[in-house]
Amino acid sequence: MKKLLIVDDDTMTRRLLLEAFKYDYLVREAADGITALKIVLQEQPDVLILDGRLPRLDGLAVLAAIKSDPQMKHILVVMMTGRGQFSDLERGVTLGADAYFIKPVSPNTLKTWILENMPQDEG
Repeated sequence: MKKLLIVDDDTMTRRLLLEAFKYDYLVREAADGITALKIVLQEQPDVLILDGRLPRLDGLAVLAAIKSDPQMKHILVVMMTGRGQFSDLERGVTLGADAYFIKPVSPNTLKTWILENMPQDEG
């Protein structure tokens, strides 16, 4: 089963996404950027749903760390953030975000995008 990490400082957002994804993925959660990076390093999730505004380490800094590391850059990173300015979107894309959704976004929209863009296992 594919692994998904949900990173958002809002507990209700994490719970909503956990409910939406728990039958299709092994789901982990993090409420801040430092914890998120630790989980990514230890568990190498297949996909990350990442908020842009996080305590301890900003979501864009987490994105930059993942996409600049040859061991982690393959991880699909879906930004889901309230940062809706064009400059925020541009920075996210420049740093390597695979998708950039402006909150609010439905879990079904995220699930559809991930399903359509997740690399399939070979064999």
